[in-house]
Amino acid sequence: TYVQWNKDGIQNIIAKADLTLDTTAIVPVDSSDKRLAGTADTIHLKFHFTDWNHWMASIAPEHKFEIRSLPGFPISISGGFVYDHDISHDPAGIQFPAEYTDHPQHGAFEGLYIKDLSMGLPPDFKKFSGARPGFGFSNFMINGDGLTTKIFAHDILSLQTGDLGGWAFSIDTFQVGFIKSNPLSEGVKMVGKIKVPISDSDAFVYTCSLNAGTSAEGGGLSYLFNLHMADTIRVSLWKARLALDPNSNFTIKKDALGMAIGTTLNGNIGIVSASPKFSLSALDFQGMYVGNRDTTGGGNKNQFHFSAGHWSLGGGSGSSKSNSGSAAFEDFDHIS
Repeated sequence: TYVQWNKDGIQNIIAKADLTLDTTAIVPVDSSDKRLAGTADTIHLKFHFTDWNHWMASIAPEHKFEIRSLPGFPISISGGFVYDHDISHDPAGIQFPAEYTDHPQHGAFEGLYIKDLSMGLPPDFKKFSGARPGFGFSNFMINGDGLTTKIFAHDILSLQTGDLGGWAFSIDTFQVGFIKSNPLSEGVKMVGKIKVPISDSDAFVYTCSLNAGTSAEGGGLSYLFNLHMADTIRVSLWKARLALDPNSNFTIKKDALGMAIGTTLNGNIGIVSASPKFSLSALDFQGMYVGNRDTTGGGNKNQFHFSAGHWSLGGGSGSSKSNSGSAAFEDFDHIS
């Protein structure tokens, strides 16, 4: 610290200081997006003032960071940030979320403010190219009340680019928010679509809640997918439309190989072909399985797996015609 003065007195005080960020709110990560365990990120400040109650410092951080309760989502800062120690002025552009009802008024904010940021997604949510997607957001602050930010992004991944366990999927919206370090009631939520490989056009809508915990998913996140099963799906390869029963189900979970996806379909099928011309209806099926794990072999391979289940004619009950079978295809990587 040093002082500039002239015959009229002190003109300027120039100070250097270290600011240690609150690790109860954010955690630094290294270049591989691994948390720096037990490390508090210290930022070096250089600022000048003539009144201790009226100064701000612009800072360029050394590390990316994560919100402590949101592991796997690294945050980068686009243009540095501001530490505000001015009791009469706020950082330029600061906006308080509507839920922050008792926020500081009229320049009274004191703390860390970041205007422009970008967030990456966990490795399980990626592009077919292998790249990890991300998105920008704004208005992130830490003050005496804690961490406050609201994040809402849309159209992050499309069905043409998104890869979830080798299946095409999209992230249409992503949202999370914290007010004074307390998560908003909506929690962490993604909404999008996922496409079953046997269908070249239809996709199921999902919502996914992400919760911090002891699970290994996402480096400490658990994923809870809720699939909205469609009534029908089209299968162009079979020239067919599958009408699905309500007891059809879809499962997505994390395992040692990544994201394990499978769907068990029950219902009936109608086949109509113009060339050659024929039609076939009233074929029932039960237990048709499509997944990215070979369940008959212990599920220890990342591959497309299909099991036909049981098929019957004439409504299924009492039918003398039935068949079951399965097929597995090695080195399955990308079906969209």
